[in-house]
Amino acid sequence: MGEGAAQVAQITQWMKNAVTLDWDSVNANRPAWNARWNKTIER
Repeated sequence: MGEGAAQVAQITQWMKNAVTLDWDSVNANRPAWNARWNKTIER
């Protein structure tokens, strides 16, 4: 197996563990998360 094929195999393995984000959910929760972050950091 050549170097390119090994890289493709490695990337394919990584992609099996990839997580797709639900951006609608992220954006809906962002204000609350930002408020929590700011409250925690401003202590």
